Amino acid sequence: SDKFGFTKEEVQKLLAYHDLAQDYPNVEKWYDGYQFGNQSGIYNPWSIANYIAQHQDGFNTFWVNTSSDDLIKKRIREKEATEVRSSVERLLKGESVIKYINQNITFSDFEEDRELLWSLLTFCGYLSPVQQVIGAEKAHSLRIPNYEIRLLFKQIIIEWFKKELKVRQTTLRNMANSLRHNRLKDFEKYFKK
Repeated sequence: SDKFGFTKEEVQKLLAYHDLAQDYPNVEKWYDGYQFGNQSGIYNPWSIANYIAQHQDGFNTFWVNTSSDDLIKKRIREKEATEVRSSVERLLKGESVIKYINQNITFSDFEEDRELLWSLLTFCGYLSPVQQVIGAEKAHSLRIPNYEIRLLFKQIIIEWFKKELKVRQTTLRNMANSLRHNRLKDFEKYFKK
């Protein structure tokens, strides 16, 4: 289970070798948090290798750029995805969510079974299991593994607001100012938008 990524010791050795040992606290924040089997504290090797190669550019979301997250975005944007958005909001607050994980998912089932999203997010590394829920065979407590993935979720939510709800900061600001200055006709116009 420790072969799916770098262990803490391996990351510390790599950073020391490249004269980046002082960066370890931030590397841990950004790229740690995965668990495979009973092995926790596994680091994403792609992100670690890219950070070392590009450390002069600072910390970045390297791993999330290796694949498309369109399926996840689509599920979060769906009109009936209120529970999904509520769970994502709790995850962004640093909380865990309890979800059933199906180890035998197929993409043909994905359209019909909305709960398979959590299995996909877990198997793709967007969520990390904290523990199995006692008394529930497939239920696990899940969390966002690290800062890199937290930024991804924030980006998805921001895009959702921008594209799907078409909420613009200027519109919201103008609406609030219209109300504050008792310009009710303007307020009504911005509120309708």
